[in-house]
Amino acid sequence: MLMEACNIEWVSPEELDELLSMGWFRGRGILFKAGIICFDGNLQSTINVRIRLDGFEPKKRHRKLLRRNRERYRIQWGKPQFDDSRNALYREHSKRFKEYTYESIDDAYMMNGPERQFDEYECAVYFQDELVALSYVDAGNKAMASIMCCFSEEHASHSLGIYTMLEEVEFARSLGLDHYYPGYVMDRSNAFEYKLSLGPVEWLVEDGTWKAGGRDTVQQTPLTILQERMQTLHEMLALHGIDAELRYYPFFATGFLNTPQRMLELPAFFLWRQGKRQLAAGYDVDEQRYLFFEPVVMHDWDEFRMTGFTEETDANQLYVPHFMRADFRVYFDNFSSLYGILEEIALSNTEEE
Repeated sequence: MLMEACNIEWVSPEELDELLSMGWFRGRGILFKAGIICFDGNLQSTINVRIRLDGFEPKKRHRKLLRRNRERYRIQWGKPQFDDSRNALYREHSKRFKEYTYESIDDAYMMNGPERQFDEYECAVYFQDELVALSYVDAGNKAMASIMCCFSEEHASHSLGIYTMLEEVEFARSLGLDHYYPGYVMDRSNAFEYKLSLGPVEWLVEDGTWKAGGRDTVQQTPLTILQERMQTLHEMLALHGIDAELRYYPFFATGFLNTPQRMLELPAFFLWRQGKRQLAAGYDVDEQRYLFFEPVVMHDWDEFRMTGFTEETDANQLYVPHFMRADFRVYFDNFSSLYGILEEIALSNTEEE
């Protein structure tokens, strides 16, 4: 599926190991698996990577970084905490984000959410008595997942992001774990490429297995399929005289939740107006069919939007900034069916006039 999710409090350490091996990752109070996300002003496919800890050796430059920073900083491992100093550090670091932010580190991490069955750890980095970096990890019986990191801009020149990842790897090895999951990288953005710098990684490929190698190990992603189908849809709409506009929908994950409303589950769609009605169509990767619908903005859901858009995201006219419902749904496999639907709508518009 394009998107799957489960509540984090239901997950045991053994289940966490299994879910991580299947490409799931943590997002606030849920574990989820997403084949596509909206990021960096575009759609991106997530590509999961992991590091095998047996025999792992830091690179020469990383050994030097560890040695230098261990002399300069003090680290403290413990359970995740939430206080003013941590919140201030998160807010300072969140200015780096291009897409979405949270009001506080508690919102971003959900420290005050339901108690987890697996272990959670915080790595706090201090310069003298000043908190200058934080990172958080989840640990099962055999694997550890890196969740998030934030650091002070004043100390950014000391590579604290890479440094905390190296300390996480060392901590995972000290616990006798088999794998370290730094998260995912993306197929069309370099934003997370630093995760590949630690050393040789394994890639989660299309058949659900992990393989060593480079980026070309992953041949096809859900985004590849989606973009091919969307291009065909755009061409067919144009042939019918429809000047449709592309839209990206960052909240498409809500369409996979069990809600009374039928929320939209498409990460992208084409939007146009016919008469007094606003219409839309896109491609459903899971159903492997096209979907025609009438989009309805759900303003009463805005209060549930825990993320805030950055100025850069707000300026992106492709993004739909509200939750949406999809009414009058019709799946179709061929464009003659779509043309028939549009002709019926045109006829009804004429009758209403």
